[in-house]
Amino acid sequence: MHRILSITAVAFLFVANALAADEKYPLSAIPDSLKTGCDAVVRLDDVTVTVISDRETNVSNTYVVTVLNEKGASAARFHEMSDEYDKLSDFRAVVYDAAGKVVERGKKSDLIRSEFSGETTLADDNVNYYFTPTCKDYPYTVEYIYTIESKKLVPIYPGFHPVTQTETSTQDAYYRLITPKGFEVLTQEFNPQWKKDVRETPKGTEQCWQIHGMTGLKTERFMPDADTFVPSLYVEPKQFDFNGQKVSNESWAAYGQWMYSLMEGRGELPAELKTKVHALTDNVQSRKGKIEALYRYMCETCRYMNVSLGVGGLQPKTVTDTYRTKYGDCKALVFYLLSMLREIGIESNMCMISTGNERICPDFASHQGINHVILKVPGTDGEETLWLECTNSQLPFGYIHSKMDGHDVIVIADGNSHLETIPAQLPDYHYERNIASLTIAADGNIQGSYRIEQPDEKTETKDYKSHKACTQNSISIDANPFNEGFGKLRTARTYDICIPIAFSELDSIVYALPEGYKMDIAPAAVSESCQFGTFQTSYTYNAEKHTVSIVQSLRMNRGTYPKSSATELKRFFDLINKHRKATVMVKAEK
Repeated sequence: MHRILSITAVAFLFVANALAADEKYPLSAIPDSLKTGCDAVVRLDDVTVTVISDRETNVSNTYVVTVLNEKGASAARFHEMSDEYDKLSDFRAVVYDAAGKVVERGKKSDLIRSEFSGETTLADDNVNYYFTPTCKDYPYTVEYIYTIESKKLVPIYPGFHPVTQTETSTQDAYYRLITPKGFEVLTQEFNPQWKKDVRETPKGTEQCWQIHGMTGLKTERFMPDADTFVPSLYVEPKQFDFNGQKVSNESWAAYGQWMYSLMEGRGELPAELKTKVHALTDNVQSRKGKIEALYRYMCETCRYMNVSLGVGGLQPKTVTDTYRTKYGDCKALVFYLLSMLREIGIESNMCMISTGNERICPDFASHQGINHVILKVPGTDGEETLWLECTNSQLPFGYIHSKMDGHDVIVIADGNSHLETIPAQLPDYHYERNIASLTIAADGNIQGSYRIEQPDEKTETKDYKSHKACTQNSISIDANPFNEGFGKLRTARTYDICIPIAFSELDSIVYALPEGYKMDIAPAAVSESCQFGTFQTSYTYNAEKHTVSIVQSLRMNRGTYPKSSATELKRFFDLINKHRKATVMVKAEK
């Protein structure tokens, strides 16, 4: 009997110790300073990049995050993409409760696997893996441990970005880079706040960046791009092997020359297309007219469709293939138009751009973050340079849309690849206009139509109906039923104010009044200017036409402003909101 009890006690102690060993990451181990005002805390972000050769890299990851409330749940979702060159070789997940006790486990077979490519991608070799904890008892912690084995044609090393989400702080983060002896890498640090260690070994070099106790970013309206003030590290090989060709990353000139080489021998026009090109342009007198004719032809006969298979993610399709299939991704369509222009003696340049970030580091050549290609047609004889978006046939010819307005580009040119900046546009370039003609009935019913005009959209006309209560022969009508304003702006800020693009808005409403009515009460006209822009309103009664005309116009300036000017911006927005939510009283004449 005593022996049985002893065996039971030992077994119980063994199980208890095993469970205790699994208890990790209790909530109590997080400093209060990292929890205050946050929805999640990254407990550990530990990345080890082991470079094996020009083409082969292993990336080991341990990522641990504590979700404090429902708003932070997105920080705990796992998503990793794999393809022909990147393999998710192992994966495990462990979910802990607030005390650090295991409540859920996951393995690679539990991942949701998807090969869906998206609406604009015809084919790629990507596989997406997802894992979402089922735990909903906040707070909880999830630990992900996984490895990516990479053999890319063009190596991509993950960078070090210890802050990636707002309202999410970071307790401990490490980035280790292990390279073989003699293998050279280029690094670029932005806003470094870390400690760095370098250790030479008989096999090569081990570098480690580490950072601790980073409070979370705060969500603020009009905040600058986080990349401009959070710590970030980018890593690239100094050179790499691409299908037997040594490619240098030492400058944009060298990188651009390689990109240019990927186009060589692929731009020959089929005879049928040559005939079409000349038929479209030979009788057009102006150079700009010839360019527009070929741009329109491309838009009308080809559609945008991404194909990212192997080298196709980097090298444009041949012109013959694009002409035959009538589709292509951004670089294929750009190259197609470039080649047609060259046929009539007009030179142009493929340009690489980031639609997310305005700036490209001038002294660090990296294709990371570059996600789009456009065409530059340099102006001659006083003509303006044209920047052509080739993937959206709805855009006006030469229109610089908001995701490339003022952005840096890498101009690909034989022997002269370099960085340029697309000119930033003035407020009237990006506009929205609401032009309305409405009729008010004596019972307060309002109906009519309004027209929406935007440079990058087709003009749209919509019907409008509303009803306003009519009391004591008076009707209160909205000064601006089409624009709600900017909402309230807090003056206590952490970051500077960033207005990323200049734009303008015009709302023009003409109300036809019921018989026997006139404008009785209206706000005073306003004309206000400040460093952020200008706002004007007018309220006009036309006795002859029996109408009330209300015009409100806003022009916002692009720029980054000190956070101390938030009070001025709030005052400006409050004025705009007041007039956009104002009412005008019309009353029956006695």
